[in-house]
Amino acid sequence: MNTYDYNISDIVNKYSRHVAMLSYTYTKNIADAEDIAQDVFLQLVKSNKKFENEEHLRAWLFASLLIKAKTT
Repeated sequence: MNTYDYNISDIVNKYSRHVAMLSYTYTKNIADAEDIAQDVFLQLVKSNKKFENEEHLRAWLFASLLIKAKTT
């Protein structure tokens, strides 16, 4: 299986706004939305997950966000 080689800085720059905005739709609180976004990216760093492509990474980000937002 080929793996997608990503740079965490690039991913954060590309998706942080989207992740925070979607978090806000669930929390209706800016501070909570920013905390969730930060937690999702931190989880990505800690997990050292491998993905087949950027679409799988993106799907993982948003799935993780939804889980965190629903439990906050």
